[in-house]
Amino acid sequence: MRQKNTKAPPKFIEKLNRSKPLQILVTIVTAVVACVLLSVLLSDDPKTEEKYTLGSTFVFNDLEITFCKEDNVSWTTIDVNGNDVIMVPVTLKNLKERLHGLNRLDFAFYGPSENKLDSVHTSFLSDDIYYAGNIQAGESIDSLFHIPYDGDGDYSIVFKKRNTTIKVSFPIVKPDKKDEETTGPDTEKITTEPLVTDLPVTDPPVTQPPVTQPPVTQPPQNPEYQKTVYFTKSGDCYHYENPCGRGTYYPTTLGEALQKGLRPCEKCVLH
Repeated sequence: MRQKNTKAPPKFIEKLNRSKPLQILVTIVTAVVACVLLSVLLSDDPKTEEKYTLGSTFVFNDLEITFCKEDNVSWTTIDVNGNDVIMVPVTLKNLKERLHGLNRLDFAFYGPSENKLDSVHTSFLSDDIYYAGNIQAGESIDSLFHIPYDGDGDYSIVFKKRNTTIKVSFPIVKPDKKDEETTGPDTEKITTEPLVTDLPVTDPPVTQPPVTQPPVTQPPQNPEYQKTVYFTKSGDCYHYENPCGRGTYYPTTLGEALQKGLRPCEKCVLH
């Protein structure tokens, strides 16, 4: 009767079995290190933050942006509630070789308290940067940032795109307060003694100045408002494309869409 072979396995097999956990650990560590190195090599440029003032020119997202000088900042009001609005002129130049523009989601306004300010673009349809649209390759347009007034102090417009942040800061003082600081609150009062004469003194007739009504300005007739756009009954956007997504689309004009409170589609209008 044959006996079973009870010889022990070779020593190299025993060593191989004992080293398996170590090999697994080394493999995991190697894979993690490789992933980290690969993510560093494929990552975008390091975060950059640039600071500018009015009168500066810089490049952001393939747009050359030139801000006006401080003397060119002007003021207006919103007719609906009478709030003061700061108007900052700006020039945009498209550096791409195709249609391109500034996306509304790429910038924000901040007031003197570093608080984010609401946008008032819907009250200024004809000249606000929000409605500047796409720019032809190599061409430039002039437009305006409309910023709600939130007290005197330092304001800023912050542009953000991926790892790039650009901050344009500028001081704001309302014109009436500037005038008070120029003339000074205290002025010397000059008093004179009345002249005594034998002639009777008669007061001159009081004439009321004519009351003039401020001129009524009509909004500019922009042919762009007659452009055909599309909307859905359940949506809150207007579209250039039909269809742009799901649903039934109905034609209308850009002016009527804006009167209904529809906002531009991020996909087919502002892209």
